[in-house]
This record gives sequence, structure tokens and C-alpha cells, in this order.
Amino acid sequence: MHLLRLSPSLQRVLLLPYIALVLGLSLVIGVFSYRSGSQSVEEVARHLLTETVQRIGISVQQQLGTAALVLGAAMPEGVPLPADLRGEQRSLIERFWTAASLNRDLNNYVYYGSRDGLAFGLLRRAAGEAELRIKWDSADHRRLYRLADPRAAPVANGVEPTLFDPRLRPWYVQAAQARGDTWTPVYIDFGTHDLVLTRARGLRSADGSLQGVVATDVSLHQLNNLVHSLDISPHGLAFIVEPDGKLVASSKGANLIVDRHIGPQRFNAKDDPDPLVRETYKQLVRRLNAGDSALPGGTFHFDSAMGQAMHVAYSWVRDDAGLAWLTVVAVPSSDFMGDLGRNVLHTVLVALLAVVVAILLGVYIGTWILADIARLSSAAKRIGRGQFDVPLHIGRRDEIGQLAAALENMQAELGTDRLTGLSNRTALEGHLQRVILSPPAAVEFALLFIDLNGFKAINDTYGHEVGDLVLVEVAGRLRDTVRSSDLVARLGGDEFVIVLWRTGNAAQVAQVRDKLERHLGAPLATLREHVGERQVRVGAAVGVAIYPQDGDSIEGLLKHADKGMYRDKQRHKAYAQESS
Repeated sequence: MHLLRLSPSLQRVLLLPYIALVLGLSLVIGVFSYRSGSQSVEEVARHLLTETVQRIGISVQQQLGTAALVLGAAMPEGVPLPADLRGEQRSLIERFWTAASLNRDLNNYVYYGSRDGLAFGLLRRAAGEAELRIKWDSADHRRLYRLADPRAAPVANGVEPTLFDPRLRPWYVQAAQARGDTWTPVYIDFGTHDLVLTRARGLRSADGSLQGVVATDVSLHQLNNLVHSLDISPHGLAFIVEPDGKLVASSKGANLIVDRHIGPQRFNAKDDPDPLVRETYKQLVRRLNAGDSALPGGTFHFDSAMGQAMHVAYSWVRDDAGLAWLTVVAVPSSDFMGDLGRNVLHTVLVALLAVVVAILLGVYIGTWILADIARLSSAAKRIGRGQFDVPLHIGRRDEIGQLAAALENMQAELGTDRLTGLSNRTALEGHLQRVILSPPAAVEFALLFIDLNGFKAINDTYGHEVGDLVLVEVAGRLRDTVRSSDLVARLGGDEFVIVLWRTGNAAQVAQVRDKLERHLGAPLATLREHVGERQVRVGAAVGVAIYPQDGDSIEGLLKHADKGMYRDKQRHKAYAQESS
């Protein structure tokens, strides 16, 4: 400042333009860095929001997808109904017990109604407890029985006071009119005060006439808990709605309003207690009405009434049974951009303190930031396409480093089964989808669907903690059985899938299958401290599908292999019965 008080001189003439140049360069660098950084961060934010909304959609499909497996286990497709259901009561009990055990937290009630008004249902209340609901004559009231085991004799537990006619129920009427599976509208279970959805399937004879309907209920309580627990951002939100706007789940609160006079009631997202949910939904409706409803999803932004710049991503969740829900994620721009302004300000201040150092440091910081952000953007795009093994190699400790670490953790959580360390269903489907969508010259591969035999008995006898250790040991054996290049995944429970790449020969698959059965048949090391010298083993039922002979889609391959596994399980049961 002393120099500025001097009379005009060559020193001042040189210094003032130099200072002006430094200030100008600092301003240009600051503005350029801020704009470029904000654009890149917004691009990453858009991809992350899209990835988050797709991840929610995948979770929805996983939670609801077990309902189709439950129906298939209770009434397998392609297996004709026996003429005398009453004479097959024991077989029905075993099948319905198995079906209701696939995912007892979500699908613990499976039931069937015939065109003659007969009804058969099984409700799993606990691990060793079920309620059987039967009527063998349309004029009878439904009888209730307690059941401790599928092989145990049912114990009478009363008769329902009102006449139950399955043919008059909405799930029966809707399934009778549909071709294939169908979802009923979401409704309130007034016993549990939870939202419930029913998946039903009409069973038809060879000539297409309806014989009956099998159905299962899906509680949406866990789905709402999942959305409510999402750590999106400090001020972000997520919710799921039906096409008419009725709320299914929300990160901001309950999906029902409880009135002390009339009980629990559903409400529309436009009437949500949270103002940001209401405003986000209204903005979404405007876009859908403008023509975006035909798209599978998208992103947009708007300025809220509170002056926040909101970034929104949405995606439709649809399936072959008529499900149509919208998943929505909204995050204020400040959650992404808050630190960028401070970084630019630091760059400008450093430039003011040291001319050359500030300019070089600004260029270096700009390049450093943009290079890592570009790497994050590229990784987010690849993750959005289902690739969960994208290396980042970003060793920073600032906010971008935290974002990279969060992205790496997200990859691990999305693609890895937490218990066994194997790939999960999402990663499996991503790998298969990339191979199936590759050029026609792509090599064949074999898919092995594996379901453990005897695992439930181990779980019931020694507890879930030991059962988890058994699953970990089985996962290790599966990895040791195949090549390191092959894919081993856990679908859930005691179901696994192995993909043998570049293997389309039945003889090769048979060799791997034999090796697999030998490895799984060895005594379990996990149980040595529990059983002493006695040897405990688990077997496995295995189904095989070869691409593309047995199916040209993920669903087709899994369905083909699942049917083969079911036949193999029946073969094991028949062999065990003959041996006994």
C-alpha cells in the first residue's frame, strides 16, 4: 500500500497494471473454475441421482419379485392340478409351506381358490408355526388348523363365523380376467395397519378354461422402511407413488395417516405433510402431463418456493404383472455445490498473495479437480449401466475424495452379497445383460441354479448365526469348484447361481455339476464344534440353462434353470424316500 501513495513513477506504472492483471487473471480463473466445476458436479449429481433412483427401483423389484417365486412354488407352472384336491392335501401343505417359507417377512401367506368355491391357504406365523385355512365344499365355512410342521397332522383351531367365497374376492375376479400374473391395487391391512399388495395368478386347463386362482400377499412395510432409511443427502428426499399419486413409501415419514376416528388412511403425494414432497410431486406431474409419461425415467430441476434449486430424478418401476410405480429422488443443489464456491475462493486468495504461484496453483487445482470429476462422471455412467467393478484410483481426502469413496462403497454394496462376499443378484443380472446384449458372435455360457438341501434343518437346529457360517462355507466351496473367471452369485437365502463362461457343451457342464455335488457333499467344517465327531452335510438341487439354447433373456434362463432345479429337488426327495 506504501507504493500506491508514491508519486507517479515507472515502478507504479508497472505495478498497477501488474496488480490489475493479477486481479483479472484471478477473477477469470475463479469464474472459469466455478462454472466448469459446477457443470461437472451437476453432471455427476445427475448420474448419481439417476443411479440412486434406479437402485431404489431394483430394490422394489427384488422385494416384490419373490411373490412370483412364491406362486410358482405353491402351484408350479406346467404342473396340472389334481382332479381331487382334497386327496392331495398332504402334497398341497408341503408345497404351500415351502412357498410361504421363501421370504416369510414379505410373503408369509399363500392361498388358492377354485372355480367351484373351494379354498386352501397357509399362513406362516413363525419359524415352526403356521395356520391352515381350508374349505372343501363351497357351502361350508372355512376351517382353521394349527400346523407345526408340514409333515405333522393339522390340529383343529376353529371355524370362521362368516362364509368365505374366494370367487367373490377382488384378487380372484382380477386374476380370472387376466392372462398371466396380476397385481391388485394397494390396500390397507387393518390388522397390521400396513399397506399390502396381492399378486395373483389364474390357473387354467389345457383348453384355457379357468380352474382356480393362487395368490400371495406382499407387505409394503419393509419397503417403506428401506426408503425411509436411505441416506441420500443432508436435505434430499425420496418417495414412491402410484400413477394416481397415492404414496407407497417415503423417506420423509409414514405412508399412512392415522385418524383416531376412522383409522389409517392413504393419502396423495400432493397432500404430503412435507412441503418439499408436495412441490416435487407437482413439478413431476407437470412434466408427465407435458409428454414425459411415455419415457422410462428422466431428470429435471426446478426452483422451490423456499428458493432452493432442486435436482430431481425419477424412474418407472414396471413388471409383467401390471405393476406401475414411480420412484423419485430430489436433492437441493446446495448439497452438491456447497464446497465448490469455497474452493474457488481459496484459489483467488492464493492468486492475490503470490502472482506466479497463484496462477500456476489455480491452473493445477482446476486441472486436478476437473480430471477427478471427469473420472467420477465416467465411472458413474458405467455404474449406471450395471458395471460394479469400475476402478477409480482417487486418493484425495477432500469432498471429491469422499464422493469417490462413497461411489466405491456404493459399487461394493450394489454388487456384493454382504454375508458371503459373492456377487449379488444385481451384479449377476448386470454381467448377464452385458453378455446378452453383446454382438451375435459372443460365446455361449452355462447357468447353474443351485438350491441347498437340508439347510433349513441346520438353521432350525443350530440357529441363524451358524446357518450364516454354513452359507459362507458353501460360498467358498462354490468358488473353489469353478474357474476364477467364472461368476458365482448368491440370489438370497440358500439359492446360488454359477455362470460358466465359454461353456456350452452339456458334457462339460455335467463334469462341473458332478464336481460341485462332490464338493458340497463333504462334511461341513463349520459344524464340528457343534456336532463333535458326527458328520453333517448339505446337498444341493441343481438346474442348468445354456445360453442361447435354453433362453435368450435373463428371466428366461433363470426360469429354465429354476425348473430344472425343481425337478432335481424332486428327484432327490424321491431317492431319499426310496432309500428310507
